[in-house]
Amino acid sequence: MFKVFEEIMDNFDGFSNLKLNAPGYAPWIKNGNTYATMVKTIGINPEDMHVALENNVIRVEGTSKYNGMTYSVDFDIPLSDTFLEKVCDVKSETANGLTYITVDLK
Repeated sequence: MFKVFEEIMDNFDGFSNLKLNAPGYAPWIKNGNTYATMVKTIGINPEDMHVALENNVIRVEGTSKYNGMTYSVDFDIPLSDTFLEKVCDVKSETANGLTYITVDLK
């Protein structure tokens, strides 16, 4: 897991109680100039996940097939213009049915 995400989780006691909202991601957590969230990606292999900044949104998509079943996610996380202007890096890591997303700002 990303060291930054671990640091954010260490400094935010309530994170384990967060529920994912309707679009599929947890509320953003801020630590300095880094924001973090997580996405449920149950059944999707890490190598099949794609997270990237595209067209003013963070695009989250992935699909895996297992035993005749298809598991997938496909949605955008919108960013405000003010936030978008400050983004310098978007990273993600998938493990154990969750994808962790961190956004570093200038």
